[in-house]
Amino acid sequence: MNDCKTTLPKDWNIQNLKIIEFRRGKLSMFAKNDYNGEFKELHILKKKVERDLRKKMGEELDLINMIEREKKPRGVNEVKKKELLTLAKSMPVSRRTFYEALEESDAPDLDIHIDSDL
Repeated sequence: MNDCKTTLPKDWNIQNLKIIEFRRGKLSMFAKNDYNGEFKELHILKKKVERDLRKKMGEELDLINMIEREKKPRGVNEVKKKELLTLAKSMPVSRRTFYEALEESDAPDLDIHIDSDL
């Protein structure tokens, strides 16, 4: 059974849609059947599915803000920071302060390549 049912206005055909747009925070699809016309809002989800999504995620659906983000800087390994500070000695002070202010952590380097073939 299909959970999706698109109801198009009478004079519209899905094959003739020119522009389709999905907007952040909306569960509808917006479409034009010609390049000069206005966007029409098309409800593409079944009412029950749309109602359940709104109930779970609230009226304003913003999936981008639901992604967890790092709360603090990742930091660099102590050895790596010492190497960077050695290289930074030849830099102007205005640039050197960035490297001096880097936080230290036990996080692994992101530039290490692991080859499974070796």
